[in-house]
Amino acid sequence: MISVVSQSDYAKLPDITSSFSSDLLNLMNAYRPRIMAAYKASTYARNVSFQEYALWWYHFCDAAVVGHLSDDEVITVPDAGYATMIVVPHGAAGLSSSHSTSPAK
Repeated sequence: MISVVSQSDYAKLPDITSSFSSDLLNLMNAYRPRIMAAYKASTYARNVSFQEYALWWYHFCDAAVVGHLSDDEVITVPDAGYATMIVVPHGAAGLSSSHSTSPAK
């Protein structure tokens, strides 16, 4: 099942992401020396770039945040333990409300 967002919700995504992206970037940059030290001390430093390592770190951090949000019942994680999300405006790429988990707007 594919979740489909309405055109109006899709149009809000840039505003939503820009509302916290600079704070998130500042937070990540504040931890950059710590992440860099962990990278240099790891066995991965010989095989992957710092950028790849930092991306993995971000994904682990993201998973921890999702865990906390789920524990606090802010979000619901499906029984499978994960959800694939494809964000496209309603009606794009041949998708219709029949694919939606919520009513189309």
